[in-house]
Amino acid sequence: MKTEFDTKQFQLSHGKAPRGQGHWVFFTTRSCEWGEGATFEHRGGFAEAKRAAAAWARAQGHPTLFVGP
Repeated sequence: MKTEFDTKQFQLSHGKAPRGQGHWVFFTTRSCEWGEGATFEHRGGFAEAKRAAAAWARAQGHPTLFVGP
């Protein structure tokens, strides 16, 4: 199963696509609200964070992750 990543909330908030170093949070719900659904956090580069989040999502059965603003 391939994990899809939705970056719309991040792009609306920051005006650019996610990239570089940071504290990345991935949500399982489109609202990107804490307490709704599950979350995955990772500190480091975005590419590394995506790989780690995709592995987590596959193990948890989540087909889509939303990059938090």
